[in-house]
Amino acid sequence: MIIYLDFDGTVVEHAYPQIGANNPRALKVIRRLQDAGHHFILNTYRADLNDGSLQEAINYLHHPDRN
Repeated sequence: MIIYLDFDGTVVEHAYPQIGANNPRALKVIRRLQDAGHHFILNTYRADLNDGSLQEAINYLHHPDRN
């Protein structure tokens, strides 16, 4: 399954342009789904901006302390 995942307000609390506080329950569910073979597409308005905020979100999701 491919799942579209919103970042601000779902993975983290909404605090754009900063990265909001971690939502640990969301990250646990994401990890469980990934472990089951599902894939995610990050669906965020950050993708339409050229301010580095999309890469910050991607880096946040790939950070080893959150996996």
